[in-house]
Amino acid sequence: MRGVFFVAVAVAIFARSSAEAKLLSEAAPGLAADAVISGESRERFLRVADSEDDDLAAPADDGKTEERAPKFKSLSEINKKLDEEVMVHVSKILGNMGAIHADNIAKARAALEAAHKSGDITDKQLAAGLAKLV
Repeated sequence: MRGVFFVAVAVAIFARSSAEAKLLSEAAPGLAADAVISGESRERFLRVADSEDDDLAAPADDGKTEERAPKFKSLSEINKKLDEEVMVHVSKILGNMGAIHADNIAKARAALEAAHKSGDITDKQLAAGLAKLV
């Protein structure tokens, strides 16, 4: 294993000093072109500049494809909209509270009766527990 390591190090040293190393270190023209963002599309670097790739090409800039202004003009409008959405969510939760409460009481009653049936609690404890559930 050491011999293979030393051979690999020697090949790397010779490759670095040879003229072929310059060719290996240069990027392929296609890769370099993909990495460079043209000056006109710096704001919109996600748009494709290559005309060969029609699937990802951006539509022609006819003035209709410009980015639209946001719907909200201030933070107070955004906060108001978020508050409205939160209140709708809270009202849905509060609307379901009766069903949630009834379900929890039924589960607690079943647990108390199961504990009484198995002898873990007395009749008096069962009555006190059921009275607290009301």
